[in-house]
Amino acid sequence: MAAVLTVLRAVPYVASSSPGMLFVPPAQIGWHGGMQLMTQQPHPSVFTPMLRRPVSGGAGRGGGGKPMSVLSTVRAEVDGVAKISGRRKVAGTRWLELQQIDYHDESGVPRVWDAVSRPGLPDLCAVAILPILKKKGSQDQIMLISQFRPAVGAYCIEAPAGLLGEGEDLRETAARELLEETGLTVSRFVADDAGDLLNDPGITPTRVKLLVCEVDLDDAANKEASERGHEGVYGLAEEGEYIRRKVVPLAAFRDSLAEFEREGFAVDGKLMCFARGLAFGMEIAAKFAPSSK
Repeated sequence: MAAVLTVLRAVPYVASSSPGMLFVPPAQIGWHGGMQLMTQQPHPSVFTPMLRRPVSGGAGRGGGGKPMSVLSTVRAEVDGVAKISGRRKVAGTRWLELQQIDYHDESGVPRVWDAVSRPGLPDLCAVAILPILKKKGSQDQIMLISQFRPAVGAYCIEAPAGLLGEGEDLRETAARELLEETGLTVSRFVADDAGDLLNDPGITPTRVKLLVCEVDLDDAANKEASERGHEGVYGLAEEGEYIRRKVVPLAAFRDSLAEFEREGFAVDGKLMCFARGLAFGMEIAAKFAPSSK
């Protein structure tokens, strides 16, 4: 209990953006802002105060406008480190392997976790490409693609991407996939120093590298593909790929993705995060830009 109060005393009042999270000063433990503090003792060495508060209902929150209780916990800090003790295959296909992972949590309690991996491939097994289209006298654009994703049950807006080929490095895979899926040739890579992106860390260790490149549409190598516009289907027919190109203005990247969602497309989360970051950076730059007056 003393350890928890020390933590709470160090943070007089912090409201987290996470639903139901609230830290309360020790003098106000009990009730605070309509929230009731309760305690449980799930483990002899762990004190667990819990905060329960009524939340107004609405879409996704209890439904029908009815209040819904949100339960959150805060515990005393522990010194342990979670460790994996073993993995075992449960089932598998050509592309996926279902595993159960045995591990001990930070309190030393043995637990089991279900996970999915790519058999025979390293965790960093794929590359995604963000192609910026450059043409003299024109605003920069971005080449995206759409294709049907059975796991989602919808057509998805994505960056061109693919699994690393045998013996290929990241840039070689990126150039090959861009040509296969859009007919375009990389002119130069802008940077490849971005961190590896975890696809879904709750269920898989697989990671993807996002590479940004420029495509010169005035180059003879890209002339035919550029003039084709949105016409044509790309991808490998033998793999069942029916890929269509989607070109959007770089300056309106975020708004374009929002429009795709309104049209019924699913949008890859990596793209949405990149677009939101880009839009935020542009807004900040405009806000602090020197006045022309």
